[in-house]
Amino acid sequence: MYSNLHTKSIIVRYLALLMVLLPLWGLNAKAQDGESIRITGRVTDSIGTPLQGVSISVIGKSASTFTATDGSYQLTAPSNGTLRFTNVGFISQDVAINGRTSISVVLVEDVTALTEVVIVGASLKQRDLTGAVVNINEAALKERPVLSINEALQGKASGVLIRNSPQPGGNASIRIRGNNSMQYGGNPIYVVDGVVMESDFNLLNLHDVLSINVLKDASSTALYGSRGAQGVVVVTTKKGSTGQGKVTYDGWVGFQEFVNESLTLGAKDMYDLRIEALENSNTVGGNFYANNPGATHEDFLNQELFAPGKLW
Repeated sequence: MYSNLHTKSIIVRYLALLMVLLPLWGLNAKAQDGESIRITGRVTDSIGTPLQGVSISVIGKSASTFTATDGSYQLTAPSNGTLRFTNVGFISQDVAINGRTSISVVLVEDVTALTEVVIVGASLKQRDLTGAVVNINEAALKERPVLSINEALQGKASGVLIRNSPQPGGNASIRIRGNNSMQYGGNPIYVVDGVVMESDFNLLNLHDVLSINVLKDASSTALYGSRGAQGVVVVTTKKGSTGQGKVTYDGWVGFQEFVNESLTLGAKDMYDLRIEALENSNTVGGNFYANNPGATHEDFLNQELFAPGKLW
C-alpha cells in the first residue's frame, strides 16, 4: 500500500514539473524564431528607378513576396530573420531585419551577366542557342580602319564572303554561305536595333556599333521569315550608360587613285611606233633583211621606207 502511494506521488511530481517547463520551452522557441513583425519598404536601382517584380524571401522560411510597380513591398517575417532580394540582371542582396519594420534596398546591376546574351530578334541565352551564329564585338571592329559594316565583317566571320566593289567608294557585297535564292537575291537582311533595313545600312557610323551578330542558318533566321533565307546581320548600336562622360576621337586619312591610267602618244611616239611595226613585219622588214644580209636600221629607213617610189 505504501509503495503504490509512493509511486503515485512521484508521478504527480513529474507531471507538475512538466506543466511548469512547457511554457518555458514555448517562450524559448519564440525567442529563437523572433517575434513576427510586418515589414514594408521599397526597392530601387542605382539611379533611383523603382524595380518591379523583385523577389523578396525570408531565408530559412517559406514567406516571400514581390515588389509592386512602384518598387514597394509588404512582408511578415521574424524580427531576427534575414531578407533576400533577387532580380534578373541584378546582384542578389541579403539584409538582416534586426527588428526593423521599414527596409529599403538599392540593387546593383550585374554587368557580367550581359555577356551571356546573344540578340537574334529576341533575347536568348547563349547556352540555349543552337544555331550558327558569329559574334563580333566592339574591340574586333576597331582593329581595322574601315567605314562600312560589310568591310568590318571581312575576314572576321566564317562562311561569310565579302566582295569589295571595283568602283571607288562603292559598297561591298556580302554572301552568307553562297547564293541560296533566285527570287530574293543573295544579300542578307540587316536588322539595326530591331528595325529591318533594306538599304542605307552602310551610312551607319561604325563607331556607333556595339556588336554585330551574323545568323547563318534556318534555326536562327526563322524569326525573320523568308527574308532571312540569305542570312541575317543583326547590328546593335551603343546606348547611353551611367558614369563620367568622356570624349574620344578617331581619325584616319586615305587616298584612292587609278593604278593604270590611259596613256596617250605624241606625234614623235606614234612615228617611232609605226616605224618599229613595219621593221618587225615579215612582209616588210622581214623581206628587206632577207634580201640584204648585213643591212642596218638606217639602211632599212633609207632604202625601204624613204626610197623613191615607196608608199609607206
